[in-house]
Amino acid sequence: MSVHSTLIRLSAIVQHLSELVRAKERSTLLWLLAKAHKGRIPADLRSPHYKESENQYRLKPDIVDLLCSCKMYCMVLRNLYEDPAYFELSFAQIFSMLERKGIEMKPLKDGIKVTPIILEECSPLNMSAHLNFSDALMELFIREVLIPSKVFQVVQRFTHSTNNSGTFSASTLSLTEPSPPADAEDAAILWINRSAQALREKVHTEHKVMLPKVVHVQDLSDLCDGSALASLISLYCPQQLPVQDITFTPSMTLSDSLANQHLVKDFCERHLPQDVHLVCLEDMLFLHASMRTNVLAFLADLMYLFEIRPFKAVQVPGIAQYIVVKRESPNRDMPVTEL
Repeated sequence: MSVHSTLIRLSAIVQHLSELVRAKERSTLLWLLAKAHKGRIPADLRSPHYKESENQYRLKPDIVDLLCSCKMYCMVLRNLYEDPAYFELSFAQIFSMLERKGIEMKPLKDGIKVTPIILEECSPLNMSAHLNFSDALMELFIREVLIPSKVFQVVQRFTHSTNNSGTFSASTLSLTEPSPPADAEDAAILWINRSAQALREKVHTEHKVMLPKVVHVQDLSDLCDGSALASLISLYCPQQLPVQDITFTPSMTLSDSLANQHLVKDFCERHLPQDVHLVCLEDMLFLHASMRTNVLAFLADLMYLFEIRPFKAVQVPGIAQYIVVKRESPNRDMPVTEL
């Protein structure tokens, strides 16, 4: 291989890594902005970066200020827990809270620990430190929502559904008793797999048609073809995402996967009351390990909107009639502490 071709290849690798970092940064910032503004990202902040010159992107100054001042993180915690006291926290206090919750902070390169002093620096902004800090907050949200024991109860409801309850039964597919998940990620995967199986049973019971088997999700990378995610959504919102629109084939092409991912994205943007689909389509198709927390946060949002506080279009599977009990203050969302 010539020196020239080697340089071209190295340049392509550097470009790819740069795009991965920018994708992670964009998705994480959008999650922070959504949670900081009660689910809806302000129009002027939907693009967190501005293009300074060719291939040179800079973070908008307003976002830099929100990060370095700790205000962004305080807004997120205040809305998640519905407690105004969180708005006055310092970085050090949030560190202490995360430690009490058992959330570990990933170190920077060379094992350097993220500290409040590093996060307070504005010029230059240490984006890697803020991404690690944000990942810890996302992990907190994920653990508060995707509680293994609670998710286990949900999937048991799928397994134990009977025709006497007015819902589909689990007889045709012989859904075996699931094993309790070990952690939030296992809980999310169990929920997705059971939902896909329950959808097949539902379609077979109602229409006497057997759907092709959806890929059995073993880790988050198996979500890339979109069929499992689309099946999950179709089970809960059959009118908004009809099962007939989902592509099920033994050998999914890139085009098939893209079509399914488009279905998921369009559903989220058109029907959900909050901005939750914050990972771009390309990153959903080629799920990189760095996006793990972002994808899990997306799944936690779906769990919240489908099971914990179902929005009006949801048909909760395994329950004949589902009544949403209104809170005294209908304009307030349920905080994660009430899960």
